[in-house]
Amino acid sequence: MLKGSYLPNIRRHGELNAITFHQDVAPPHYANLVRDWLQEKFCDRMIGHGFDNFSSPYSPNLNPCDFYLWGYLKSVVYRDPVPKTLEDFKKVIRREIRKINGETLAKVYDNELVSLHRVLGRKGSWIEHLING
Repeated sequence: MLKGSYLPNIRRHGELNAITFHQDVAPPHYANLVRDWLQEKFCDRMIGHGFDNFSSPYSPNLNPCDFYLWGYLKSVVYRDPVPKTLEDFKKVIRREIRKINGETLAKVYDNELVSLHRVLGRKGSWIEHLING
């Protein structure tokens, strides 16, 4: 996904040198092969465990994909009728991502800032119970 879609997209828009990549520690994302590739492409513009710019282990609170996008996509992709093939899933996911408007993205950004301030206020500790509980 990174090689085939993400990287070509950011290169096409001339954004590669402007992006700082935030990496989590999910086992497939933390594999040496993946980390080496990311280090080669993003150099010192990496945030994550094992990189010079270390990420809080509670960073899902700060990652819009974790606190918004994945839940939203699950809620719309798995509505009836549920896609039957991988290609159908891909089509639905792409369609639903294109439907996300600027107003929604602004709200997601605002919520990300609120979460950041909560984490800072708790000196970097866990805040999920404050958000979901």
